[in-house]
This record gives sequence, structure tokens and C-alpha cells, in this order.
Amino acid sequence: MLRRLLAGGLLLVLGAGVPLDTAAQPADFHARADSLLSAYHGDRLFNGVVVVGKGDSVVFSGTRGDAVMEWDVPNTLDTRFHIGSVTKQFTAALILWLVEDGQVALDSTVSTYLPDYPGPGADRITIHHLLSHRSGLPSYTSFPDYQPRIMRLTWEPDSLLATVAERDLDFEPGSQFTYSNSGYFLLGRIAEAVTGQAYDEALQERVLAPAGLADAIGYAHHHRVIDREAAGYRRTGDDYERAELLDSSVPYSAGMLYATPTALHRWSQALLNGEVLPDALVDAMTTPHSNNGYGHGIVTRPDTLGGTPVTTIGHDGGVNGFTSSVSTVRADDAAAAYTVVVLDNTSSPRMSRIAADLRQLLYGERPEKLSTGSQKTIDVPVETLEDYTGVYAARPQPNFKITVTRQEEKLFTQATGQQPFRVYPESTTRFFLKVVDAEVEFQVEDDGSVPFLTLYQNGREIVFDRE
Repeated sequence: MLRRLLAGGLLLVLGAGVPLDTAAQPADFHARADSLLSAYHGDRLFNGVVVVGKGDSVVFSGTRGDAVMEWDVPNTLDTRFHIGSVTKQFTAALILWLVEDGQVALDSTVSTYLPDYPGPGADRITIHHLLSHRSGLPSYTSFPDYQPRIMRLTWEPDSLLATVAERDLDFEPGSQFTYSNSGYFLLGRIAEAVTGQAYDEALQERVLAPAGLADAIGYAHHHRVIDREAAGYRRTGDDYERAELLDSSVPYSAGMLYATPTALHRWSQALLNGEVLPDALVDAMTTPHSNNGYGHGIVTRPDTLGGTPVTTIGHDGGVNGFTSSVSTVRADDAAAAYTVVVLDNTSSPRMSRIAADLRQLLYGERPEKLSTGSQKTIDVPVETLEDYTGVYAARPQPNFKITVTRQEEKLFTQATGQQPFRVYPESTTRFFLKVVDAEVEFQVEDDGSVPFLTLYQNGREIVFDRE
């Protein structure tokens, strides 16, 4: 049965850094979480807000830094942050709401809803393929002219889709996984065609308003004044500068929502508890359709924290000047799940690490950051590192390459025209650089092959195919 939240329902929130349910986590969780945020903020790796919840209650909140640095306006629990690709779970929820309403079918193709879409594969790419990043559509954020041209212009959805349609598919739909902002952009346009409404209007009416979240989550139109909206920045050495211009028509349904941290906590609880969609469709969202855990707008992965087997469900995001992470972690025998929301109005590359550290603290582990002041690294077998070595060519610009080499137990990456830099493992597949704010993640298939890596830098995701 579909269970809905009452519009305008209350969520109890106290001031920054105040614990509520002190029995719900280790006794020193509050102090350690506060120290963790201070350590990251001191290294200019965190400037934002954290909310940790258990069930419907907030058990910890912490703020650091300024929402508007030029005027020393501090970040608060009411600050609106751009959430980048965390938007994808909202777009997925809207599409699945239309599935529940009988207006969309998961096995229908793009041409069913957009008969004039000129792109290749329109009669073979299904709604399921788009939701699970298995469409083969090249991601427009990886096009060579994305940064100098595309992201600075105002686009009608069909005009940007026409640019995507000029490219060939990267692979046959359904045959493999490649993260594609183009696919989620196309889903927004399909929602518009089906509902007869603009994407943001359809999302507000059909998903956010029934969940009581219409005032705290919305589309970040650049021409509108949004109450308590944070400005976006990027780090330059020991200082910050304003993030590069990004027209709000470009991320669209793939990444242009804003939200408060407390609203994202409430959203996660409502979604996973069946208050937004029926249980069967929540299962569709959270069931992995690729070996990296990606479902429909959400990643679901097993983990072990403090010796306890858990499941982590969530998504990270990055868009010019903002980074975000929203995750829910649940032990099999737990009465309620923890939700960890980390929002930052800088291009910090450490969002996923900060969220992981907080999850460790919840289960009694002590993150490396609290012991050494550095980002936690793990040991990766030399054989695994060797599997990653090779040359990878940027999908939108094949002449730009990353060469991955190994020296004993150390892994190095070298981009075209640059010197090699060591990368440090935070997981068996994801590595970070210390000299710049960037991370690389290797895609490992079921057969052990490594067909590509993804570079995360300045809110962008660029895929490099292995040669």
C-alpha cells in the first residue's frame, strides 16, 4: 500500500551540534563527530552542514564555514545547497510515480514518449535503461565543449537533447553500465511530455508537496531569488574563489535541485519507508542493476561497520561550487536506520570520505582522520593495483589520456602533458589525489576486467576508456 506523509508534517531539529537520542549511537559520537568536522574544516576540505538522523529524529547536526563568504554569512540548518546528482533520486522517484500512475512503463522506449527525439537507439533505449545508466547515451557533461560553451548557455531541453543526439551510442542499450547525465536529462524531458508540466512543476506537485517538502527542496533557477541560498565556491590553494558560471538549464533533471540538510534527512526516511512510492517501486530503486550497486537513482552496497554487516543506500553529488552526500545505513536487525547528510558549498573532493567517516563513528569505529589528521587510506593488494595499470582515453576527447602505473604498492596517474602523481586508495576501486582536489574510480566488471575509470574534479565526472 502507498503510504504518504502529511503535508507540512513536523521534523524535530535542534541547533547545530546538539545531540537528541544519545542512546542511539556510541556515547562519544557527538564529540568525535564534532572533532571530525573541525579537522576537515581546518584543512579546507569541508565548508557546510552535516545532519545525522536515526529514524525520524536528528541525533547530531553540525555547521562549519560560510554560506556567503563575501559577507561572512554562516551556514545553518536552513541553508539551501545545490545538491548536484543527488537530484537523480528525485527524478527517478517522479518517473516511478508516473509508473505507479500508469502513465509510464519501465520497458517502454524513449520513442514511445518522445517520438521526435532524433537520437540513435530511441526505439531500443527503455525507461529502465535510462534510470539505471545502461542506455549507452554519452554524457553531455563529458563533451569537449561542455566547460567552455555548453554549461554557460541557456538551453531549452530539446535543444540540448539535439546536441546529445548528434553523438553515437557508447554501447548497445542494456549491455553495460556507464554513468550518463544525458540519460537523466532525457528522463526529465519524458516527465514533461507525459505530464504536460515543466519538470520542476511536476516534481513539486507529484512528489515533493505530498511529502511536505515543497518549501525546502526545489529547482535552483539562477534567475530566481531563493531564500537562504548558499553561494558556490572552489578551493584555490589556501583560498577560495567563486565557482564557474553554470546556467541552471544545463544540469536540469540530472542535477539542479537545491535542498536543506534536514529536508534531505526527512526525504530519505520518507522514500525508504514507502511514504513516497509503493514498496515494490522502492525495491526497484534500491535493487542494484549493475555490479557497482546502482539501481534507479540510488546506489545500494553492502558494508561492514564496527564488525556489523550493514547496507548503505545513497548517492553523492557535485555541481559547480557544491558537493553533497546523502546516505542511509541499516543493520539487518536494526529497528531504525541512520541517515547521514553532508552538504558543502565548495568543490570539496572529500564528501564521500566525510560521510563514510561519520558512518564509521556511528558504529564505534575511529576514522583515520581523527588519529592522523589525514584522509583514511586502505591497503589494496598489489595484484589489484596491477589490474588498474594501463592507458585510459577521455571519452569526449580521446587525445587526452590518463596513464596509470604501479611502483610496488603505490599507484600513480599521469595526465597528458602533466607529471605523474600518486593516488591513495580510500576503497579498493576509488583513489584520491593529495596535490589537487580530485578522485579517480575504476570500474571493475564481474569478470575482473577494468573497462574504464571516472575522474571526479570540480563537480565534473569524466569517463576515460581503457585502450
